[in-house]
Amino acid sequence: MTADTWFPDWKRPWIPQLQADLLAGLSVAAMAVPQCVCFAGMAGLPASYGLYGVIVPSLGYALCGSSPYLAVGPVALVSLLLHDRLEPLVPGSAANINPSHPADEEAQLRFNTAAIQVALVMGAMLVLLRIAGASIWTHLLSKPIVDSFLTAGALVIAASQLKYLVGVEIPRGSQLQAVVAHMWQKRPDMRWQELLMGCCWLAILLGQRVLTTIHRGWIWTRPFGSLLVAGLSIAVVWLGHLHEPSGTIRVVGPIQPGLPPWTAPAWFPLQIPVLDLLLTAASMTAVSLLEALSVARALADSLSSRPKPACELLGLGLANMAGAAFGAYPATGSFARSAVAHYAGARSRLTGVITALSMVVVLLVATRPFELMPLNALAAIVIAGVIPLVDFGSLLPLLKGHAG
Repeated sequence: MTADTWFPDWKRPWIPQLQADLLAGLSVAAMAVPQCVCFAGMAGLPASYGLYGVIVPSLGYALCGSSPYLAVGPVALVSLLLHDRLEPLVPGSAANINPSHPADEEAQLRFNTAAIQVALVMGAMLVLLRIAGASIWTHLLSKPIVDSFLTAGALVIAASQLKYLVGVEIPRGSQLQAVVAHMWQKRPDMRWQELLMGCCWLAILLGQRVLTTIHRGWIWTRPFGSLLVAGLSIAVVWLGHLHEPSGTIRVVGPIQPGLPPWTAPAWFPLQIPVLDLLLTAASMTAVSLLEALSVARALADSLSSRPKPACELLGLGLANMAGAAFGAYPATGSFARSAVAHYAGARSRLTGVITALSMVVVLLVATRPFELMPLNALAAIVIAGVIPLVDFGSLLPLLKGHAG
């Protein structure tokens, strides 16, 4: 592996390029902390697993991946899919409403172990696809397929977060209209405090996005929108004592501090049947690869930054296999965080290394504040993050055709 492989866009003088990667890595980490805490909850895992899922997978992808922008780690769609597949297979896990403070600790441990095993098998599948030369088939992914995938995923993710904004429990479902209808039926039970606070955070995030779109000179502030909302929401909860047992706002709860644990011994015995494990890993492999390639292609602005499918298969495979040895669940490229790396001017995969090191610092010294982060703020961050994935230009004609 040569320096040109690792730093394809670096030119002399190299110090400004290093500064760009440093800024990009820190910016991605700033967005990743609140996002990945939320994604872990969506996956049915303790909040710390979201942070674990950035560190080793980012390093693994940096070794063999091809995109300087792709930010690897937990993402909303994969997290949601993982929870939906594993919950019926792990008895007792449905009772753990808050995985960071589970009602059934034994069931939660089995669920955590099963998620790690899925990551291991998914990584192995990606590597086997690379060895088999299957990367050539990725060129058949057309733009309409990619756009439809991203739009459908964004709508499902947004629907899954509505319950945190309105403060009522909504059954899981893949049909957006069913979720909205159930929420309408539950409107008398809505917690206005949750709804008001969540709408405020969403307004801040969307307002910042509009502002940075109008004033392109402020685009560098976009990565810090999530961190701003996280900081404000934590301050409001702490100052108002809203997190106490008698409070009105639900918060993340305990986050295990410290470095990711060594979880390779948890690879065996299997926590779910072999066939279910293979089917779950296969579906995660397809979704993860499609999302990563979609993101990397969308952000590529030069020949050197264009994703190479063979490298992506190997990079993502290594990221997940290595991550499974250190408490990570299935990871892929994040659209929102990759866009931040692009906007911040990332020039090489050193950005991922800097992001990983930043997350290590967070786990060692800064987990306590995020324990007070309200769930409605996490929901607002996720919803604001997936809105750019919805291609309204292609969605409206499809809806008209379906209605006709």
